[in-house]
Amino acid sequence: MPTSRVKPGQHPLRSTLGVLVAVMLLGLAAATLAYSCAALTAPPWPSQLGPPAANLPGYEGIPLKFYLSLREADLQAPSTQEAPTNFEIRAGDSASVVAARLHAEGWLGDPLLFRLYLRYTGGDRHLAPGIYSLPGGASARAIADNLASGAGRLRELTLLSGWRSEEIPPSLASAGLQIPPQDFLDALRRRPGSLSVYSAIPPQATLEGFLFPDQYLVDPNANADLLVYQMVGRFDQRVDAALRSGFEKQGLTLYQAVILASIVQREVIVAAEMPVVASVFLNRLARGMPLQADATIQYAIGFVPEESTWWKNPLSSEDLKTQSPFNTYLHNGLPPSPIDNPGLAALQSVAHPAKTDYLYFRAACDGSGRHVFSETYGQHLAAACN
Repeated sequence: MPTSRVKPGQHPLRSTLGVLVAVMLLGLAAATLAYSCAALTAPPWPSQLGPPAANLPGYEGIPLKFYLSLREADLQAPSTQEAPTNFEIRAGDSASVVAARLHAEGWLGDPLLFRLYLRYTGGDRHLAPGIYSLPGGASARAIADNLASGAGRLRELTLLSGWRSEEIPPSLASAGLQIPPQDFLDALRRRPGSLSVYSAIPPQATLEGFLFPDQYLVDPNANADLLVYQMVGRFDQRVDAALRSGFEKQGLTLYQAVILASIVQREVIVAAEMPVVASVFLNRLARGMPLQADATIQYAIGFVPEESTWWKNPLSSEDLKTQSPFNTYLHNGLPPSPIDNPGLAALQSVAHPAKTDYLYFRAACDGSGRHVFSETYGQHLAAACN
């Protein structure tokens, strides 16, 4: 028989129990370690976080996912900022700077959580400069995704003074707006939204002349109606009561003033001359003389394929005979509608023209873009270039 290994005074049953306890403790430790590893790689409840950024090292990704899963409710909690706001990321702004500014503006309760989420998703490397639209109540996660993806970055659109409506669509594409050109032009007849200025425009007319030249921040998902509403709304704001009173003092309705301003806009290169040019046209209107504005004939001719322009220059003697209600050589008074979208300076020149007796002007011979103004036709002929 084998010799017993039980030490003197030790009960056999107690020895067996000790081994069992030891085994159980080892098993519990192993189970705890396995659970901990599993918890690090998978959250303790179903998570919407998704995988970490592909280039994020595992030693960061695993604990970040565990921590963010624990704070997922905080990530998804709506902001206390209820009103939509534009937020700018400046060139060189880091994720820390962005988080601090969002926190200061009331968008984030925990800027560190925001930064860790950006780090986990890789969004901290995709914060491009620009102005972003933040919807009211957006969560920290929604804001981070918005900024990192660029989905909420507003598109910057510049509308130049003197563009006719057909010249605008190419700039929409350049600004990154997915608005079909024809849909934009059709919207000029739909008159989207409700604006007081619509009542000043004849029912059959388009919104040509009322698309205010300015810089616009446009939602990337904006459609043609929304953009046109934004442009005409800007006109309604900028053409204030003082300007409209000025038009009335010249004996012009708002629509007539915009028509005249659109002609001044195309006839003048040096802005300082606009009030003088406006005075010439107003003097001719008062005397029943034709305006004889080349720009109105250019508008009537339209696009010139061989020159790739909507504004033919120079005009030929045959062009001056173009049969169109816009030909102000053949027809007295104002043309039927604006020929472009005039800027604020042109509109101001019509509201507050210079006080002159000039009836004529022609381009100066020095190539400066300025004009020579005359009171009589004889003076006008004498100012011709040799």
